[in-house]
Amino acid sequence: MANKVVKSLMSNYEKAMKGVESVMGGTVLEYKAKTIYREGSEETLVGTLKKLMKNLGIGIDQAMKLVEIPESDYPKYRRLVDG
Repeated sequence: MANKVVKSLMSNYEKAMKGVESVMGGTVLEYKAKTIYREGSEETLVGTLKKLMKNLGIGIDQAMKLVEIPESDYPKYRRLVDG
């Protein structure tokens, strides 16, 4: 959507249009609220994993499989649960 707006408003200003497009389509910023949300979500998930392990008497890999954590994230959550 932003690209369409830029192209229609700045079609006569090629250099400016390229600059705006690079900013509008650039990297996603990390901001404090997003960081807090992500860390809170991780803490909740780690707590859930620990409860599953304790209450069901299962290992970390089985707990991660139950909550459908992608296998590529297993090392990260192993460290978080152990830490």
